[in-house]
Amino acid sequence: MSEEVAKEEVIEIIIKIAEKIVKNTDKLSELDSKIGDSDHGDNMKRGFKKIIEEKDKIKDKTTIKEVFNKVAEFITFEVGGSAGPLFGNLFIEFGKTFNNNKKLNINKLPEAFSNSMQAVQDLGNAEVGDKTMVDTLNPVVEYLMGVEVKNLGCEDLLYNIKQKAKEGMESTRDISANKGRASYLNERSIGHIDPGAYSTYLIIETVYEYYN
Repeated sequence: MSEEVAKEEVIEIIIKIAEKIVKNTDKLSELDSKIGDSDHGDNMKRGFKKIIEEKDKIKDKTTIKEVFNKVAEFITFEVGGSAGPLFGNLFIEFGKTFNNNKKLNINKLPEAFSNSMQAVQDLGNAEVGDKTMVDTLNPVVEYLMGVEVKNLGCEDLLYNIKQKAKEGMESTRDISANKGRASYLNERSIGHIDPGAYSTYLIIETVYEYYN
């Protein structure tokens, strides 16, 4: 992985992410069955399968921002429920960071992750510790804001991002839910990983796996 990632490679990674989400449909629904409606996996599958089916429409886009906007469109309108807009906003804000560039500069990752998390927080009115996808993102943002990305090797950078995301995702197991249907369970939601947090981790894990 170089300092700048070409649009074509970014799209390849997004397709890999979509395949990973689809592959984990049952796992995501199983997690949701513990604290939700059991439909998170199927909902996510619809949106990310659409990305795979319509990949040519994504490849037609010229800039990084346009690529992420198109991906977000599929997610927002196909996933359904609250997850559609939340994950859609995640992708929109991530891509917006790179403006009209045709390459993704990894030095802007701190800004991209921070903007994405803030967008999710604003839309879902969620804070760290509410047992949501924010809990996966927050350790990543804190890590990136505390290092000089340009001074790190790409392998170390991606590994550390993945590990921080994993720590955040796993932390939701010990949190009582404050958002969504899971919040109706109060302390009974403790002991279960949040499916949205897990989905977010899968996205980040896929990027790491692509380069390793």
